[in-house]
Amino acid sequence: MDKIYTTTAPLSESDFDKLNAEFMGWNYDSASDRVKIRGVLSHLSWLMDSFLSKPQGEVKEYFKTRKAKGDQFGWDIDHIFPSKLAKNDPTYQSIGNLVLLYPQDNRGLKDVHPSEKKKPYLQHPLALTRTAAGISNLADTDLKKLEILFSGAQAAELNWNLSTWDEKSVAMRANFYFALLKHDLTTF
Repeated sequence: MDKIYTTTAPLSESDFDKLNAEFMGWNYDSASDRVKIRGVLSHLSWLMDSFLSKPQGEVKEYFKTRKAKGDQFGWDIDHIFPSKLAKNDPTYQSIGNLVLLYPQDNRGLKDVHPSEKKKPYLQHPLALTRTAAGISNLADTDLKKLEILFSGAQAAELNWNLSTWDEKSVAMRANFYFALLKHDLTTF
């Protein structure tokens, strides 16, 4: 069985190029893309929290969109740079400008500039969301562990800054997400 898997299942670089092109084209305004975006953000959040040995419940908890009675939490998708301020620029509807937040936090931060989101992001339980505030702002113990993951994923250009959030920051963040996804798909 292992031999069959190793000879037929791995994706080629061409496959990853196609996946990357599709991934980078996802747009929050499209309902079908929004489902994909939520799935990837949920999976990567679970992956990173598990890597840090700090899971926020079972994997299914990461995919919840609503907080039902008795549930611990649900997640909204937050635009780091608010869509109202972006004035229909599709860059800010892409996955690189998005993170998961508690619904009440998302509503409270709805139209504020990214620089005002640093503290809420850093206090968030999901490590992937905390990284939006800047990798260097993570706790030292988490940073040391995550550097191993980031190195294995060949994640480069991790120097986005909420104070100067722009198209380049969105592209860096999208590349970061894709590097983590590719690493997960090739190392399981």
